[in-house]
Amino acid sequence: MTSFNTLSKLTAISCFFLGLPKVEAEVSALSEGDRQALMERLKELQEGAGGRAEKRAGSALAAFRAAAGSDDKAHEFYLSCVEKVRFQDEKKSAQDFRDWKRRHKDREDSDGFRRVLRHQLNWLLLTIDAANAKEGSESELSTRAVTALDAILGDPVLEGPQFGALEQDVTKTVFALAYGLRGKGSGRFRP
Repeated sequence: MTSFNTLSKLTAISCFFLGLPKVEAEVSALSEGDRQALMERLKELQEGAGGRAEKRAGSALAAFRAAAGSDDKAHEFYLSCVEKVRFQDEKKSAQDFRDWKRRHKDREDSDGFRRVLRHQLNWLLLTIDAANAKEGSESELSTRAVTALDAILGDPVLEGPQFGALEQDVTKTVFALAYGLRGKGSGRFRP
């Protein structure tokens, strides 16, 4: 059975392709001056969107770095990201978040959990750096990766069950989701 979402996408794509001849006819009816003005406006919109995306990525990196500075900062950042992704974005009430936060404190909050969050943030930062790295930086990145793995494996605060949280793809963590980061086919991370 096809889902409503899939049908909506198929309908949108069909409408797009059905409308192409009409758009082409209207574009060809434009004067050269109008066409130039339209092209300039499209370029401005593209540049504006790119600038906003870069600003968003920069603020994400700054937030990740600040939160990775300590276990407590990582935990506070985690709570704010969970609130955004699992409650605000899903239009759940503030009371639902407070209830979840109370249950989280009783069941999951520990020194080890906070350390796991910090390791996740550090690995996410390394992943972003690797995705955006220039050729020839493999040696430095591999050294950083080995150092990060040594820190995780040699961490006396972490216990067996907490290592499971480190198996999660960092691009699927609430940190990445809260900032809309996702990998693209080019290997670059973009908001």
